[in-house]
Amino acid sequence: EADWITRGSPPPPPLRIVGDPYEEFCGQHAARLRPDGNLVLFDNGAHCLVDPVTGISTRESGVFSRVVEYALNLETGQATFVRHHSLHGTFDHYSHAQGHVELLPNGNWLIGWGRGVRGHRGADPPYPPDVSITELNPQTGDVLLSITITRADNGRVVNARPYPLPPDALE
Repeated sequence: EADWITRGSPPPPPLRIVGDPYEEFCGQHAARLRPDGNLVLFDNGAHCLVDPVTGISTRESGVFSRVVEYALNLETGQATFVRHHSLHGTFDHYSHAQGHVELLPNGNWLIGWGRGVRGHRGADPPYPPDVSITELNPQTGDVLLSITITRADNGRVVNARPYPLPPDALE
C-alpha cells in the first residue's frame, strides 16, 4: 500500500507531460516500466481533451489509440515524451476495448490492438481493426510481425491480448 494512503496524506501530484504532440494520454492500459525506468503504456485514446460541456473530444486529430513511451523524472515531476506508435502509423484507429502492450526481453513492443472503432470521434460503426497483433522495434519503428486472427465462421478479425511465452511453453 502506498505510504500516502496509510498516512492519510494527499497523493503525490501527477507528473506533467512534456513534449507529447498530443499533450496527454487517456483510457490507458498495460502500463509497464522498462529497465531504464521509462514508462510504456497503451493509450486507449478515449475521452482525451474532452470538452466538459459537450462531452466531445477536442483533440484536433480525432480519436485514436497508440502505444506511448515517456521518460520519467520523479524529482522534477515530469514525464517526457520519447516515442509512440499507432496501427499503421496513421493515428486513426481507435481501440475502444482490450488494447494491450507487453515489453519483450529484446526491448520490442508486443501490441494487441483490441476491438476498434474507425473514424473521428468514433462516429462510424464498430469494426475490428485489420490487424490483431503487432511486434514493433520501438527504436527503429519497424514492424517485425503483424498477425490477423479471424473467426472461421464469418471471417471477421477478432481481438487478442498477446502475452510473450518462452519457446518451450508449447511443447
